Amino acid sequence: MLCNDCCRLVQQADHEYHFADPPTPIKQEVLTEEFLAAVTSTCYLCTRLHIELGAQKLQNLNSHLPKTNLVSFDKSAHCHVQHNNILVRMGCKLTPLCGTTETGEPALGKSYSYGYLQVALLPRNIQR
Repeated sequence: MLCNDCCRLVQQADHEYHFADPPTPIKQEVLTEEFLAAVTSTCYLCTRLHIELGAQKLQNLNSHLPKTNLVSFDKSAHCHVQHNNILVRMGCKLTPLCGTTETGEPALGKSYSYGYLQVALLPRNIQR
């Protein structure tokens, strides 16, 4: 079972695999609340990332990290026609908050990965 976001991601990647030449990567980003809702609705891919992050990182995401970082979860799919698979990468990304700009907007540092998961999936029909 997949959440709506993961299902849409895989469907778009499968379409790219079969009809685009060359296939382009599919990317999307979700908020922490959306990610946690997908875990509680038993999305297989989101649950795998949840397990991969582990209890300590999840505790940090629920406590002090959001005070000093923008937290997001990114999902991407890349078609590898020569290997007959779709590589799905899901990760947690942190972007440090570095104060504010002169206009009052948040100044952001360089984003970095806080943990990720990669899964290879077979397309629906690998005949091209």
